[in-house]
Amino acid sequence: MKRDSTARARHARRKGKSFEREVANAFKKVYPNARRGLGQARAAGEVPDVALAGPFWIECKAHKRPNIIHALEQAEGALEEHLAERPGKGPSVPMAVTKADRTVPMVTLYLDAFLELLMALKDLGADERYEAMVNARTGTSQEALPKPKAPGPPQKVVAR
Repeated sequence: MKRDSTARARHARRKGKSFEREVANAFKKVYPNARRGLGQARAAGEVPDVALAGPFWIECKAHKRPNIIHALEQAEGALEEHLAERPGKGPSVPMAVTKADRTVPMVTLYLDAFLELLMALKDLGADERYEAMVNARTGTSQEALPKPKAPGPPQKVVAR
């Protein structure tokens, strides 16, 4: 039995709201006040899908095959509208959090924003802490990993 368009639309809204709550709860690990943005039903560009998530304006998409480029562009457009109305207030980095059906969520940022984030983490000494965390989890360290072998002379291949 096929669902009518109203039932499909209701299901899509419920799926979207559920995913926004899931993302907001994940961000609470870093930003305890993060919550699903309210008010977007009244005015689409008014608030991010996940609000109070630090410098990030978050657009969430959960579809069979989400268009991550469109989601990031939508976050950027809404952020630009927000900053035009309220310069210097609120988030400044557009981010898309997308999830295809039966997969784990993924994050999309523009490269320059990602590099700025990495530089900030590096300045805080996060490289060493991250390596130590990975080493503790895997029981290895960079020193313990085998060194790659230098390439030797080309091997002669014999056809049979």
